[in-house]
Amino acid sequence: MPREGAVSRPDLSIVIPVYREAAVIEGCLRNLTRQEGIGGAEVLVVDGEGGSTLPAIRGRLYPFRLTTLVSEPGRGAQLDYGAHRARADNLLFLHADTILPRKALKLVKLTLRDYAAGAFTLGVTSGRLRYRVWVLLVNAVTRLTRVPYGDRAHFIRRAFFLAVGGYEGLPVMEDVALMDKLRRRRIPVRILKQKVRTSVRRWEAAGLLRSILRNRGLLLRYRCGVSPRKLAERYAPLTGHGKQEI
Repeated sequence: MPREGAVSRPDLSIVIPVYREAAVIEGCLRNLTRQEGIGGAEVLVVDGEGGSTLPAIRGRLYPFRLTTLVSEPGRGAQLDYGAHRARADNLLFLHADTILPRKALKLVKLTLRDYAAGAFTLGVTSGRLRYRVWVLLVNAVTRLTRVPYGDRAHFIRRAFFLAVGGYEGLPVMEDVALMDKLRRRRIPVRILKQKVRTSVRRWEAAGLLRSILRNRGLLLRYRCGVSPRKLAERYAPLTGHGKQEI
């Protein structure tokens, strides 16, 4: 039994990297309050632009412990920074514009009893036909490659995350690099059938076809051996979280 005044250890740490996300961060946190079991979790919001998003988080009380942090820019750096300050044995990495499915936290904890890592299946917030078709194709490819991107909400045991070196502070392709490291070590990744819902706002802004071609080109160059930091120089806007992960 914990002594009086002691702060109990969370059973899950949720790390949310943000970069100019003042418009969506409050909605993201509100969505988390609806999750069953959220009271046992901690949430770490890691700002990669000097804290510019953090004032948008109102001073309201949440049913979870909320920690706000400022780190170097770049999603990989922010995710690593949050993970190293997390207190739970299990980590969940969530994009600010991604909504978790119902009972997601219970699913994460149950999965991590038997697997070292996992992710959800991709869904989107739009019902438009072109997005539905594209998501079907993407999910089919993910089932074959076993490489879910970061907008599927990666989750992993903290010990394994630290053992493989985390996201290595990479400015782009940090999610692919982590999945590759797990695969090389023959650590299976469980892909749950339940879907997250990711906003299509970046596809709408850049155009779906253009986004697909750009991101396929980015992945191809990475697979051909171009370093993520070189890619970040070429795709400078993406280092500020402009890359939609499919």
